[in-house]
Amino acid sequence: MEDMSACNGILDDPFEHAVGLSAIWQKCMLETCKSGCRPLVSREHGQLAKLKRSLGMKQATKVVEYAIGNWVKFGQKAVKDVGSNDFPPKPCVGWFYQYHAIAVLMLHDELQAIAQQHAVKESLAKEVAKEGQRIAALNAACEAERKQKPLTLQEVEAIEAEVEAEFAAKHKLSA
Repeated sequence: MEDMSACNGILDDPFEHAVGLSAIWQKCMLETCKSGCRPLVSREHGQLAKLKRSLGMKQATKVVEYAIGNWVKFGQKAVKDVGSNDFPPKPCVGWFYQYHAIAVLMLHDELQAIAQQHAVKESLAKEVAKEGQRIAALNAACEAERKQKPLTLQEVEAIEAEVEAEFAAKHKLSA
């Protein structure tokens, strides 16, 4: 069953003549705007083709997907940054094409933020692993020492307090 919508009183296939970035646009529109989409006109195909030539297919695809998926956020930022009066309530190729540089910057900023989050998580994971190795080494040393002579209750409490204080200081915890 083909996905078709009523346009100009006849049933038109929104994917008719849609190739490359135009097909990506139509696919995103069908996924995002469930109420249907109309076939693109030649001017819109041309605008998307120019965008593809400018950014390359891979980057242009990401920008189209991002802009359509975040249309309100993108529209509000464009209105704010460029001083446009308003933005269309549904994604529109002409308006998108006019302000696509803002979508490119927004996507870049979002990807940078994600990369930073991953770097922080990776750094924390390495720190936790290193701390785990240090604790394992301490445990091994303590175990070896314990086998040599039994610890008194006071010695155990002192070691426990020292480990807790080191952990709290390292992770900036308050008592």
